[in-house]
Amino acid sequence: MTIIENTVLSYVDFIGIKSFSAMKQYIQTIPSFFGRSYDDVLNAIQDVAYFYAQPFQPEMVRKLFKGWKQVGNDLFDCNFVLNKMQNVRIDFTVSEVTYQLCFKHTFNMPKNLDQFITDCSRSYIQLEWKHE
Repeated sequence: MTIIENTVLSYVDFIGIKSFSAMKQYIQTIPSFFGRSYDDVLNAIQDVAYFYAQPFQPEMVRKLFKGWKQVGNDLFDCNFVLNKMQNVRIDFTVSEVTYQLCFKHTFNMPKNLDQFITDCSRSYIQLEWKHE
């Protein structure tokens, strides 16, 4: 599997990387691990597993992924839109237990970051890691 810079993989896809050098290369693209040197990839895999398993919060979209901008900031809605060129929108409503991707795919609110990434992948939304 060729790693494209800043491409976001689900945890299952990450574990499917066959070479340790490619795995190490991918780990270093994840924002929380950006710039860290991991000589022991096996220990790094555990850290990455914890990163993907962290409880999902809608503000993670803006903080972790490139190109997302929050639209609407009242207490009940937390909407995000990617950019006008891709015309992709994710609607989160605090009072709901579901959310919508691109106005067509409705999913249960993700329990963790990996579930959100997987939902985006299933909806053909390409995510890129943000490095700031």
